[in-house]
Amino acid sequence: MTGGILLNGGIAIIVILYGSFVLGHFLLTFFQISINAVRPIVTGFAGFFSIFEIFTLLSIFLKLRFSVLLSLFGITSIIIICICTFFFIFDKEKSIYIGEVLKTSCKSLFFWAAIILIVIQMFLSSYLKHTDNDDGYFITISNIALEEDLICMDGDIVYNGIEGSGSNSFRPQSSSWELFIAFFAKLFKIHPAILAHTVMPVLLIGLCYMAVYDLGKRLIKKQNTLYLFLIVYAVLNLFGGYAVYSSACFLLLRIWQGKAMLVNFVFPMLMGYCIDIYKEKENTGTWVLNLILVIAGIGFTVVGIYLMPVFYLMIGIPYLIYCGILKQWKRCWKLVIRAFISMLPVILYILYTFYMVINSASGEEYMSAPAPVWENVFDMTMRQGAYFILFLLSMLYLFLKKGENLAELLFCGSTLCSFFIFLNPYLCTFVSQKITGVDVYWRLYWMLPIYFSIAYVSARLLEYQKNFKKIIGLILISIIINLSGLYMYKKDLYFDKYENIYKIPEESILVAQKLLKRESKTTCIFPEDISPKVRQYTAKIIVIESRGMSTSEQYGWLYQKIYDEGDVNSKEVKEELKNLNVNYIYSRDIIKAENIEIVDEIENYGYLYYVN
Repeated sequence: MTGGILLNGGIAIIVILYGSFVLGHFLLTFFQISINAVRPIVTGFAGFFSIFEIFTLLSIFLKLRFSVLLSLFGITSIIIICICTFFFIFDKEKSIYIGEVLKTSCKSLFFWAAIILIVIQMFLSSYLKHTDNDDGYFITISNIALEEDLICMDGDIVYNGIEGSGSNSFRPQSSSWELFIAFFAKLFKIHPAILAHTVMPVLLIGLCYMAVYDLGKRLIKKQNTLYLFLIVYAVLNLFGGYAVYSSACFLLLRIWQGKAMLVNFVFPMLMGYCIDIYKEKENTGTWVLNLILVIAGIGFTVVGIYLMPVFYLMIGIPYLIYCGILKQWKRCWKLVIRAFISMLPVILYILYTFYMVINSASGEEYMSAPAPVWENVFDMTMRQGAYFILFLLSMLYLFLKKGENLAELLFCGSTLCSFFIFLNPYLCTFVSQKITGVDVYWRLYWMLPIYFSIAYVSARLLEYQKNFKKIIGLILISIIINLSGLYMYKKDLYFDKYENIYKIPEESILVAQKLLKRESKTTCIFPEDISPKVRQYTAKIIVIESRGMSTSEQYGWLYQKIYDEGDVNSKEVKEELKNLNVNYIYSRDIIKAENIEIVDEIENYGYLYYVN
């Protein structure tokens, strides 16, 4: 069974890469944008996903079933792949791409060092197990789509299976990534949890490094220096475990979540195409592709609604200031007008979404919540390792070094703009309450090009050294990074040993299987450590407060009665279980009561009780 699933997973990766390549090659050729070994793949992947995002928004607006969305996108994809394949076969200039691939010097020691580092990360993140309670939302959206043929993103329904108080009603239904996962899960007959946790890390980590390679290609001319850039970037990720909020943690711990793709895939791609604008090499295609990337970013995660336009703005403002200093006012106005026109669909959608949020009772309450303390946010994102110090040193180098105007503008300029506007401690209250939401204000720190800047400066420092000195330099830089961060795959830090192909605790799977054998749809109370995991296996089981039931204002007392006191027999507990339509209780301990009976024992784990 496992072998067949992995084979399907391998086929899925090949199909996705092929489809992405032919679409990307078509877009780049049509818009007359230069091609390298990886640019067609990453561009095509973003293109396909942006199409899926548009179809999803239409499906939500028209209240269509997931099966309709699946058919629409499936048919459209087949047509696009056929047309683009035909175009590639008969494209007389396809030799340009083949030439670019051949330029990728496989004889270089540094090329293979980069490949080995990346492959190690792809394998370990795919093989080892990392459990994340957020997947109780993300994976469950995919399960609901496949099991119930519904497009549902309501937090209470997704997490628990039942409607709640409406606390999540203000959450914009703009993220289609989980439905994208469901599409491929259906197409290749792979459970969403398996596809996300085991198959996708191989594909998505590879795509993210391709996006970084493409960014480096625009900044660095020498191929070996580009490989050095990639090596240092990979090492930074390898030791990026110093904070769970770091982009490295999102890359290697949970790349299957859309927010990880936003920061590790879309951000470097958008920076790359903005470099074309810096170099005055942009054309109509540049603006179109930037629009595609912004749409994809919004589709990856709901926070993309504000992060994408804000990040785009932070990259653009330094260049506008630079043009202003040179008194190139005509170019300034031309860029502003083109950016506005190209982003108009996104701007209108953002305004509509913002209007819906502020006019919902829960949204208004959320936006007026107490703002985070800026110092605390800065501490938890920037001061848990020494990477920020390395980042400041790299920025200082770019300021002082002559001939680094492009990198200085991109890295230093965007950083200064970010801290002056959105990361400004004096504007923290306004930004967190009115733009980002107080709980996710910290994600603005993803905009800082910490890893890119450190990797770029490191590569530049070693660029003109002989190979032996480059190797010694790389070792020294790696040691400094090691001492500055924390090894991501350190034992008992984030990852556990392989348990099953789902990467869900075995206990959760066994209990879910026992319940499904008894009833096709039922309600059960679980210990809170496995409650969010059950619905990652199946959305057919309704749970009561899947996250934090023990501390819940509404159900905390019930959890304490059942699991701390072993009381399911008192009047208030009986009434509450009846009101909640609870059919089963799972516990690791023996509970003696008149109104429950053991109907199954999960060997080495616990007992399943039926509530009379």
